[in-house]
This record gives sequence, C-alpha cells and structure tokens, in this order.
Amino acid sequence: MIRRRIESQMIPMKRHSKSFLALVVLSLTSLHLISIYSIMETRGRGILGGENEELLDLAVQISPSNRKIGLEEKQANTTIHVSNDDDNDNVHETAVDKRKIVEEESAANHLSPNESQETAVIIPTHLVPSHPSLDLLLNTFHSIRQYIVGLHPKAPIIITVDNLLEDSPKNRGENGLLLLLNEDNRHKLELYLRALYKHFAHEENVKIVVAGKGIGLAENIKKAMDILHPQTKFMYIVQQDLPFVKQINHTAIVQVVKEYAQLVRIVRFNNYGSVNDVYKCNEPNITQEINAHGIILKKYKKWSDQNHFATIEHYKKDVLPATGGKVFPEARLQQLAFKNCTFYGPYYYFDKSRGGGGPWYTHVDGTERYGDKLVERLRSGQLDMKLLSKGNLKDLERSRINTTELMELNQRMRKADD
Repeated sequence: MIRRRIESQMIPMKRHSKSFLALVVLSLTSLHLISIYSIMETRGRGILGGENEELLDLAVQISPSNRKIGLEEKQANTTIHVSNDDDNDNVHETAVDKRKIVEEESAANHLSPNESQETAVIIPTHLVPSHPSLDLLLNTFHSIRQYIVGLHPKAPIIITVDNLLEDSPKNRGENGLLLLLNEDNRHKLELYLRALYKHFAHEENVKIVVAGKGIGLAENIKKAMDILHPQTKFMYIVQQDLPFVKQINHTAIVQVVKEYAQLVRIVRFNNYGSVNDVYKCNEPNITQEINAHGIILKKYKKWSDQNHFATIEHYKKDVLPATGGKVFPEARLQQLAFKNCTFYGPYYYFDKSRGGGGPWYTHVDGTERYGDKLVERLRSGQLDMKLLSKGNLKDLERSRINTTELMELNQRMRKADD
C-alpha cells in the first residue's frame, strides 16, 4: 500500500524529456526556519531519476503546506516540476534561473551568523541494507551530540545522501558489495529520504543534501561544504556507521588548531587502542607532538577519511583538489601523506583524562561488507559471491569460513530467487 502511494505520487515526465527536478523543502514552524536541501533530477523515473543521469546543481524552494515561492526566472525554457509527496501538495511548474536560485539559496537559507557557525558536522550517507530505517544514522547522530564536548548545540549538521550507482559490469566489479541501481533499491532510497525529512523537520540546524546520481564520498563532502556559512572555519567528517564512543574535547581541539594553525590541519580520531609506531611521521624538523589545553596531538602519516576534524581551508585548497575525482579521498591522500607527512599527515588525538589514544569511535559496518554481516548476505543470496574481491575472500578464510561451501550455497539461493 505504501509503495503504491509513493509510486502514484511520483512526478510523470515525458518519455524523452530532459527536464530536471531540483527540490529544496522549506518548513516553517513557529519562529524557526528549517531547510532541507534535496538536489535531484528526474528522467521518467520519478523523484530519484533514472538511467544516465547528470547532477543538476540547482535548488528550487517550496513549502510543504501548499505555499509557492515566486521564483519565476527562465533558464533555457526548462520547466521544473515540484511537488511534496508527504502532504499531497498540488504539482506546479516553475521556470528558474539556475544562477539566481543558487545565489538566493546561499543568502537566505544559512543560519544567522554567530558563534554556532564556527564548526560544522558533515555526515555522508548512502543506501545500506538496513535502510529505510534511520537507526544506523541516528545512533551516530546522537553520539555526536553526546560525545563531542563543547560543540555548539546549534552547530550546522549537513547530512549528505549519495544516489545509486548504475548497475553496470564496471560498477559490479569495483563496487559490487554496495547497493546498485534497481527498482527495489530506488524504492528503498525514496523511503529513506522521506524518513529523513520527517525526522529532522524541526531541527533548524540540520540540512540534507541529496545527489542526483552516485558521485562518491569526495564529491558529496564538496556539496556539503558549498552550503556552509562563510564564518564556518572547521568541520567534522563523521561517517554514518562510525558512532563515537568516548568524549572528545572539542573546545581544546579548536584552541590548539587556532594556536598552531601552520601545523595542524587535520585531527584524526583512532578507532583502535593505539596507533602503530610504523606510521609515525619522522621527517626532519617536524613537530611530532603538541601538548596543550589538556590534550595531546601526535603526528602520523596514516591518512583516513574515517572520523576526523579538519579546517575548511585545508579541505578546499589541498584535500579535495588532490582527490583527482576518486570516490574516496583516502585513496589519494594516503599516498600524499606517505610522501610528505609534514604537510599531509594528520595529527592524532590523545586525551589521558578521557581514554588515552582511543578508540574514540567504533565501526558497526552499515554496508555489511565484513564478517558475520557479509556472510549472512551471501548465505541468503542477497549478494552474488562472485563479486567478492580476493581480499574479501581472504578475510572470510581468516575467519575460518569454508568459502567453497559458501559459494555453492550462495549460487543455489540466487538461482532459487531467479
């Protein structure tokens, strides 16, 4: 019943139309302006678009209670269809000037400039097997508020939602353990987006940015950074399945980064009990350790895009340009950190009063690519075992899994489903 309702409310498009949908939902509650950004497009496939999509960096503003915002500028006579499925709003058409809307969005929808803007939190998400449930995300979301001590309660939190990659031989080979584009996954993603909107409708400092197609972690981080307030100088990158488990002294981190601005660009949080000494940065004339404001920062050459604190300037000038279009920043930044750890190597966070060197967060494997969760997906036939890499197979064998028997079971289950 739910699925029929959603499909009946999806926006019809002409078969060969090149129309796009870019949706930003503004919800006014009492004195608060809550903004949720959804950058989407459609090509005859409803809200989440279809095959061979191109990301449209455009925002059209509407209210969820039949309020129409008069953005009537033209852009190449393109008609943008906008509707709100949750409240049965009337579908209406608006022709918009891309440049004008982006400028108005930037000016109107940022929170008012104050101290809450100094540090933002970006939580990149993508479709995982447990969606549309929000449990995975909310566990991490609440851990941020619980364990990042000193972070302003109204600090901007940007939740990015990557879209689905095409189900192609290339993507199966490179991203086979992820959920790829098909009817069931598209439906699941739509439900996840609706759940996000409903849950955070009254969180005035939370924004949601949805990619029009699968663009990867680096590009999603860039999209989030593009809507930050100019006063935002720092940010946390916190992945959806990496909740914090111990208190982080945010106030001290900011103080140290400000005082040692020429040295500290990234502060990483370890998810193990200690950092292997093999990763120490031993380049000459380097400040290997900073002991100030009750915390200790130690220089290492092990770079990761898992939970970390960074300056906005470093990401804009150094990190994102260095990714070279790679999906995961660490694929390139790890190489650079090994070659030049003085500049690219992160400082690791230590705090004797709060647990020494970690672990500061835990990995709950939301993508279900490891251990028991992966085995269950294979046994049930949800995932084709032929897509596993040699590394995946070795991990299973180290866990004393009979991969030959598992392969036979996996293929039987998948044939039965066919």
